[in-house]
Parts: sequence; structure tokens; C-alpha cells
Amino acid sequence: MHLLGIIRSTHQNLRWRSRMVKYEDLLKEIDQIGDKTGLKDYHAFVYWFIETNFGIDEQKILNSICDGTHDKGVDAVIIDDIEKNVTIIQSKFERAGNKVQIKEAEIKLLAAVKNYFNSRKALDAAIKKGNEIAKRLLTNAFDSIRKKAYSLELFFITTHKNIPDLD
Repeated sequence: MHLLGIIRSTHQNLRWRSRMVKYEDLLKEIDQIGDKTGLKDYHAFVYWFIETNFGIDEQKILNSICDGTHDKGVDAVIIDDIEKNVTIIQSKFERAGNKVQIKEAEIKLLAAVKNYFNSRKALDAAIKKGNEIAKRLLTNAFDSIRKKAYSLELFFITTHKNIPDLD
């Protein structure tokens, strides 16, 4: 068994949670997703997490992934119009699993994403050099949060070692 690390942030709360998974089974599922979709393993890990936890269909999952160069610290953005919620996911995947320690800076980068939604000016500054998919998804998220009063939830998912002390 292997610990899958999940950090969840809602409003001002930051919670670390570990979930036991049989790592070999997780890798098989990730490989199957990769074979089916053509995604690399680190994107398939994000896909797996969304599919497992949110039950979203394949096309919506694929359209929510923005990981890549200039992704602004965001790997996926999910806008749920029924629950009136925006979920932002950042991930760190390593095939070997539980070998590399999570860096505090990686957690802080995701926490800083909340600031993108303080104002249109803050968002524009953050996404100025972002990739086109990240720009589109974060702009849509901003509109949902600011114009429709959706809540914001951040997830950091990882196969790396435990969270550093963030005091």
C-alpha cells in the first residue's frame, strides 16, 4: 500500500489527508487512462483523480486539464454549475512513488492561486504569460467566482512524500 497525498484548501482552511491506495493498481489505472486518452502519466494522474473524486465525463475532464509550460501553478480547473463551485487542482506525480519530498514552495504556489481571484487586475497580471488553456480556464473560473458567487476549492495531489511543515 502507498499513501496518496491530498491537500485540500477551502476558504482559509488547509487540510492534509492521506489515502491508502495499492500503488501498483493506481499505476495500472493511470496507464490505462494514458492508453485510452493519449495523456502522459502525470496528466493521466490528474485525470484519474478527477474521474475518481468528481465523476465527470471524459471530455469535460480533458477540457479541464491545463498543465504544461506556463500553467500558472494550475493543472486542472473544474467549474461545477450545479454545486456552484470552482475546483483548482495542482499535482506532483512520480512513477516510483513516495520517494521525493514535497517542497514547501510547491504548496505555497498553489495557495497563491487564491490571490488570482481578488480582482480582475490580479487575474490579468497572473495569467499575462500563461498558456492559452490556463488563461481560458482561469478567466472562466474568475467569472464564476466573482459574478456568480461560486466557492473556490484548491487541491494539491501527489504521490510524493508527506507535506512539509507549513507553520
